This record gives sequence, C-alpha cells and structure tokens, in this order.
Amino acid sequence: MNSKLRWSAAIGGGTLVLLYLTLNSLPDPPPTGIEHTADEAAVECEQAVADEVAGAHFPFPATATYLGDAEYRLDGTVEAEASGGVVRSNYECFVRFSEANRYRTDSLTVWQSH
Repeated sequence: MNSKLRWSAAIGGGTLVLLYLTLNSLPDPPPTGIEHTADEAAVECEQAVADEVAGAHFPFPATATYLGDAEYRLDGTVEAEASGGVVRSNYECFVRFSEANRYRTDSLTVWQSH
C-alpha cells in the first residue's frame, strides 16, 4: 500500500510541475493602452483570405491566439462555390498590429481540408 501512495504522489507532483511550466510558457496578454484586438486582427485575416479565395465565405469564426509583441495567429475555415459544389478549406494567418496603427498580414496559408 505504501508504494501505491508514493506512486500517486509522484504522479500528482509531476502533473503540478507540467501545469506550472505550461502556464508560465504562455505569452503575455495584449498590453493595456494598445489599440489592437483579436477581432480586428480577424477582420484583416479574412480580407487577406478573401483576396486569395474567390467568393470566400466564412462559416465559423476563426480561432485567434495572441502570440505576444502585437502579433496574432488565426486559424479558421473558408468556403467557396466551385463547379462541383462548395469547397471547404482551412487557413492560418499571422497578423501584426504595426506602429502605424494598422494591421498587416505577415503570412497566409490556405489548404483544402478534404
């Protein structure tokens, strides 16, 4: 019974260490006083996707991740009409808020999901 207790304590301690390391590795949230938001970054990203995909339609909101240093990564889904029906693709873009108080898409990747 004693070895089971030690084993449980070791697993619990390891889990706490992993949780601590995960939380400390997350980027800082956007600083206050800076006029950028994930919603505005998503608008910039969707415009970049629409420039690449004719007739783009966004059935779901993108998932935005703040990466720090006024940069966001957005992952989402885009649909477009094609001769055989609707084609669904995934996209990932990196958007940065510049010192000129505007958004800029640094990178965009679009790929067909299936």
